[in-house]
This record gives sequence, structure tokens and C-alpha cells, in this order.
Amino acid sequence: MGLIRDSAAYESLDLEEDEREALRIEVTKKWSHPFKLYMTVAVCSIGAAVQGWDQTGSNGANLSFPVAFGIPEGSTLEDGSPNTNAERNLWLVGVINAAPYMYVLAFRYDVELGANEGCPHQWICLHRLLVI
Repeated sequence: MGLIRDSAAYESLDLEEDEREALRIEVTKKWSHPFKLYMTVAVCSIGAAVQGWDQTGSNGANLSFPVAFGIPEGSTLEDGSPNTNAERNLWLVGVINAAPYMYVLAFRYDVELGANEGCPHQWICLHRLLVI
């Protein structure tokens, strides 16, 4: 029987004493992990939720903003005439959706590289929160 089904079976295995002690701690103190691990999981979970929220908002906006701003993506316009700019409009909507990520790619690295030389780490984190 493996360790997964019988967690006390490690005592009968041929292990070094430090390995046996590590398994003993894992069995007896299942939730004794470093606080930083729990904080990392919590922060990443919040980040994933915010990312999902952002994507949901973008997807919802994509349903209405192209027509509202005169850049319809369909092959026909509302009056039934063909949309000769459909392919261009499709690219334009894609660029609008990608704009925040293109900003990060184009400007963020240079801003943070210069800021890292003269600012404490906490201010860089604050800048990240405020910009994105």
C-alpha cells in the first residue's frame, strides 16, 4: 500500500532519517506552510479574478462598441450594404483590445528599469497597481 492511502506507512519504508522526519511533519502538520506561500496563493488568486473580470468586460464591450464607434466588423452594414472595410475594422478592434498589453510591451519595461535604479521596491509596486 502506498503513502497516499496509508500515510503512516513511511515508518516501514527504507528511508534516511531526515526523509522520514520530513514525511512525519507532513503527516502530523498538514497546514504548517510558510505564510509567504499562503500570501502568494492569495495574491495570485486575486490577480486571476481581476484578469477574468477584465476579460469579461472586454468581451462584453466587443458586442457593442465597434458599431457604436462606426467600425462594424460584419460583412454587411446595418442598412444591408456590403462592408468594404470589414477586414480593416476587424484589425482595428483587435488593436483596441490589445492596447493595454501593447502599452506594457512598449513602455512599461523602460519606465520600471529607470525607476528601479532610484526608487524603493514598494514604490514600484504602487506604480504597477496604479498604472494597470
